[in-house]
Amino acid sequence: MSKINFKDFDVERVTVEKVETKPVPGNVGGLYSYMKLKYNVGTPEAPIKRPFVMEYPRCTSNRGIEMRIDEKSGKVSFSIQARPDDPSEAEELYEKMQLLKRKISQFLYENRVEMEHIRPTTSLEFILEDLNNIMYVPTDKMGIRISGGTPSMYLKLDDGKFDLKYKSQFLVVTGKNPKTGKPITKPLEWDDLKEMRVSYTPLVNFFRIFSGQAFRSVQSKMSSCTVHELTEPEISNPQEALALELASNPDYMAQIEAGLKLARERAAARAEEENLEGFFGNHENTSAPTDPLEMSKIVAGATLGADHSSSTSSTDGIKDKSESGFGAVPVSSSFNDYMKSGSKIKGPKLTNIPSLPSVPSVRKDS
Repeated sequence: MSKINFKDFDVERVTVEKVETKPVPGNVGGLYSYMKLKYNVGTPEAPIKRPFVMEYPRCTSNRGIEMRIDEKSGKVSFSIQARPDDPSEAEELYEKMQLLKRKISQFLYENRVEMEHIRPTTSLEFILEDLNNIMYVPTDKMGIRISGGTPSMYLKLDDGKFDLKYKSQFLVVTGKNPKTGKPITKPLEWDDLKEMRVSYTPLVNFFRIFSGQAFRSVQSKMSSCTVHELTEPEISNPQEALALELASNPDYMAQIEAGLKLARERAAARAEEENLEGFFGNHENTSAPTDPLEMSKIVAGATLGADHSSSTSSTDGIKDKSESGFGAVPVSSSFNDYMKSGSKIKGPKLTNIPSLPSVPSVRKDS
């Protein structure tokens, strides 16, 4: 594979192949267009077009390989952050990526008649603004670049799902061939590079310009890299001063360990208590539910023994709805007769209700 170092990159050597248009995969409908990117390693008079592969400066990712799942499509993708270690090299790479973005915008402008989702009347300035950023710089809320912020980008990784030979390789040098003098390398497993701080020099393949319904972009991926260091991630602590103070206390960890032991003992005791309750059941005193039929018998028996002549005292003097203010439903003078009639009772009728001894009426003093 041919490559060009970022320091030797000449944007005028970037070329494009003819426009190709294809249907969107997955029976979604619609079309998209693209142009393959090439790099001329020859001369303008005698061009030699090769895959456009650029060697970046040494970069570092504090989180290693990252996985992303698209919420809508469920598609899984992998990437790694590329932040150049040397600030001056980062600025040089950023400037050249800006030149590349302008060059690709020019290609889109010149071929906009053939490209899908670009109007023939679209201006060059609009295409430049619409095209995705290849490299990013830290900015504030107003979009102004933050002083001292290092430019960076996320490099897409090929997981080799469709063809293992295209899988992005993370190579380590294991030795040198004594016969040829060439280095001997082997690839690292991706699982060993997740949530790790990785310092590496990547080779990035810029393979095509894409125009779809949603966006225009420069599509690239990391073809391979040489790993320099693999270390524990650096985690910033906003309470670093307090943490250092606690670390200087010789009794701090002993107290934490004692507290953790007590917490685990209490958790085990709660679990054992819950298991016993689940096995034997909860036997707290609870009142048995009242049978509605038995309650009706009790109420009916008590009403039967009452003095009928005074049983309408709660409704005496109420003639109609307007006078009562509580509605026009009459109250029977004998609840026992009403229950026996069964005229509006749903369910079993109550018959042979035993009567209670009559209660003498209370005499009022004159």
